[in-house]
Amino acid sequence: MKRIAIILAALIVVLMTGCKGNDPISGTWNGTLILVDVHLHADTSSLAFTVTDTYGVVTGTVTAANLGWQSVPLTVGTYVASEKSFGLTANVGGTDGNLVLAGTLSGTTLSGAATTTGGRAGTWNASK
Repeated sequence: MKRIAIILAALIVVLMTGCKGNDPISGTWNGTLILVDVHLHADTSSLAFTVTDTYGVVTGTVTAANLGWQSVPLTVGTYVASEKSFGLTANVGGTDGNLVLAGTLSGTTLSGAATTTGGRAGTWNASK
């Protein structure tokens, strides 16, 4: 009886915490962000974000040092494992407003399109 209780307790812990070994999103990502404005002026910055994926809801922070964004909390973050699609939105303020990154996971690299509500668009990529 004691052995069954221990097995059930271990199973409950695994189910409640999830299998983090199979979580390809949680962690620290580093890469590059390129944003182009309406005058075709391009700004390039190192990009870093530290995120945690909890059943497709992603939380964390994003940093683009050259653009002055330091550890900005995400307002929205998602990961759809079946499609390997990743997205995040962070209110970076100033004339950029919200930064929106949308992309896909390929191996250990995330990449895709970047936009701001301030009218800039570009690309980004990041790896663990």
